[in-house]
Amino acid sequence: MTIINAPIGCTTGPGNTAIPSCGATIDHLKGLFLCFDGFEIPNASLTSFATVLTYLQTKTLAANPLERLYPLSIIEGLTNNTAAPEKKNSGYGNTQYTAEQPHQFELELENVGIEFFKRLRKWNGRKDLKVYWIDTEFIGGHQTSTGFAPIEASLFVKQAMPGNIADYTKYMADLELKNPKSLTDLLDTIAIPDGTDLESEVNGITDVTLAGTGGVLSATVTGLMSISKENFITKFSSGLAGLSFLVDGVAKAPTSISAQGVALLTLTAGVHTVSLVAPSDLAALTVGSATAGGYESNEISVTVTAT
Repeated sequence: MTIINAPIGCTTGPGNTAIPSCGATIDHLKGLFLCFDGFEIPNASLTSFATVLTYLQTKTLAANPLERLYPLSIIEGLTNNTAAPEKKNSGYGNTQYTAEQPHQFELELENVGIEFFKRLRKWNGRKDLKVYWIDTEFIGGHQTSTGFAPIEASLFVKQAMPGNIADYTKYMADLELKNPKSLTDLLDTIAIPDGTDLESEVNGITDVTLAGTGGVLSATVTGLMSISKENFITKFSSGLAGLSFLVDGVAKAPTSISAQGVALLTLTAGVHTVSLVAPSDLAALTVGSATAGGYESNEISVTVTAT
């Protein structure tokens, strides 16, 4: 059983010309799920929208960034810049075929801050980019023998267009779906149930910036949310009391937690690397969740002394 191309609340048959009572229709782009080559929703998770949603939420917290799903659900508007198909005629003037062009769109993104767009611009020009098209009523992709795959694409987040007194600042991006048939012959859909707010159900990862100093057989580590500069340690002090830090790749619980940071004791003298554990491991400690989004830190080095 699969829910691909199955409109909710009705049944339709492909190929015949009687107008169906209902079916998936392209309305407008509401967002994108960004991912990399090799990503797909496996057949085992395509039995219901609930299983699809669970898989997507889990993948937003994947430890390997190349296996992760990155939601981009902040699109304000879209301009279709796709070139018109080129008609090819025979020597007698008859149309032989039309050469369709790749879909090209200009997106206006919600202005959510400079630091966010610095991160988003890192996607510019990636050759391994894939996207799921998030429409009003469906998630768009391609069905394969093993699951539901995303669409081959490219994304270029452009320079900001500062506004003036009579206008507003715009952040623009160019999206290209490389196969001209991405939104026609090759498009398959997963219907989004009525009342589902996909933007609130599938969230990404927030960056956390750690800093630390070494002491006598110990280290003190602080953490700030990279964009908002909130104190990450005090915000999640309860969950961080568990095995929340990696010291040289081994999970370790802080000895104490305060507004000044966490204390990591019983370390050996020398240089140690420190980071948070993987986003999914943090979520298991109630530091973030598969629904609300997770957290991931940089890796720092601290020098611990013997005396």
